[in-house]
Amino acid sequence: MFARLIKLNHHFIISYINSFFQGDKEMNKKELMEQILTNKNLSHFTKKDAESFLNGFIDCVKKTVKKGDDISLVGFGTFTRVKRNARMGINPATGEKIKIKARTLPKFRPGKAWKDLF
Repeated sequence: MFARLIKLNHHFIISYINSFFQGDKEMNKKELMEQILTNKNLSHFTKKDAESFLNGFIDCVKKTVKKGDDISLVGFGTFTRVKRNARMGINPATGEKIKIKARTLPKFRPGKAWKDLF
């Protein structure tokens, strides 16, 4: 199931991710799954299939980026991770200087095709 859906081209993926941005409204996971099912090419898939695909995609991205690899979807963007160095900050409530630990965070860089839509 997951392998069949992951073969979709980047335009299909872009159109559904762009569905997240309906004006100022954010689309939740359930709404995204329903939007996926409205595609005529996926009319034979059930809500369970859409949920499996979405969960599989999210898990794949999390595991791949966590181990240090990037996921690049041409025309859509790149999921990667970045290391932030330790630094000094200020507690806004007290004005006290504090040390902020170094950490690694996930990052998404949109691709040219997606940027060009806006």
